[in-house]
Amino acid sequence: MGCYMKTKNILVIIVVTLGLLFTGCSDKSTGPAEPVNTWHMIYEPDGYYNFFSINPANDGAIVGGISDYNPFIARIGSNGEILWENKSSGDYSYVKSSTLSYGNNEYLVVSSDLTSGSHILFSRFTSDGTHLDNCLTNSGDGSVCRSFVNTFDNNIVLAGSSGRSAKLEKVNYDGALLWELTQITLAPVSGIIGLIRTSDNGYLAICESYENQIVVKADVHGNKQWETPVDLLEGFDQFRRSNKPVECAGGGYLIAGARQNLTLTKLDSQGKLLWNKQYDEIDPADGCAIVRDYDGYAITGTCFTYYENYDNDYLDIFLLKIDFSGNLLWYHKYSGYSESYFAEKKFTGEVASDICKSSDGGYLISGYVFGGGGIVIKTDHDGNVGDSVIVISD
Repeated sequence: MGCYMKTKNILVIIVVTLGLLFTGCSDKSTGPAEPVNTWHMIYEPDGYYNFFSINPANDGAIVGGISDYNPFIARIGSNGEILWENKSSGDYSYVKSSTLSYGNNEYLVVSSDLTSGSHILFSRFTSDGTHLDNCLTNSGDGSVCRSFVNTFDNNIVLAGSSGRSAKLEKVNYDGALLWELTQITLAPVSGIIGLIRTSDNGYLAICESYENQIVVKADVHGNKQWETPVDLLEGFDQFRRSNKPVECAGGGYLIAGARQNLTLTKLDSQGKLLWNKQYDEIDPADGCAIVRDYDGYAITGTCFTYYENYDNDYLDIFLLKIDFSGNLLWYHKYSGYSESYFAEKKFTGEVASDICKSSDGGYLISGYVFGGGGIVIKTDHDGNVGDSVIVISD
């Protein structure tokens, strides 16, 4: 893997999408199998590692993240071990944002390369993580990709920003532009922070605004169908890296955010508000990713926990489950480090980034230690995790 240097201030967004699986459009018709095991893994070798996305892979997971200034991928085993990892390197190495996907029998890492005037960079890896090559897309100067999805016809739709405008564009795997939607909304937004492919092969984008979030629906050809502002601030915006909504069972969409506390908004298929619920019974929290299950929705994010012994708030990862009507079923929060460790290291805590269902019926959550270190949490179907914490270092 070569040598690494420490760095502390990198804004990187990672989203993992495997094959033609698109977020929120896959349900199990029956209940989960009994989970084999649960664990809380922290990856902190020499260097700066963060995990920003996760998806299941056989009996483990694929995570995407950063290694210092470089986007990387890693294969996680069923017991939380690292089976392999690699990063993109070469002439394009100063990355502001990146995403990871699996298509055409290879992993594709899409990054925003700042060394070339903020162009979008493709880095290809084989299925075992071997780095193949890098190429720049035809996106213009100042382009930043914060999310992307695979399309039904084996191309890619990128979401992000160009300058101060939100942008949605379709490209092929060689980076050639097929279409783009640049005037995605007239509202003052700085870019797109979340994107899913919908069941009609269209796209739902979450745009970042200073006052709320703008939800935009586009069809398969990139034509805008509707937009709806939702009363959700970015919440803990210094920790939020993306916002992954979900398509609901029976149609419509569920979006997470924060308005003083965790807030969920459900829209119908035409963008009309169905309900908006705030969950005051849990710690102050902001949701960042949702996954749909056979019995409801699981939402992960970051919450503030007050530690009396140190007279300070620290960040913990949470997992919350609701039924299809939005009623709270259960709530858990997780911390892999002790209070004294955070106080001594002056770390803010642990931050969630993504969630997916595991092959045995539980949930996999990715995240990072605010200060350096990747996190993967494996829970059972009820959000339980054992007491042991796996720490992997050099």
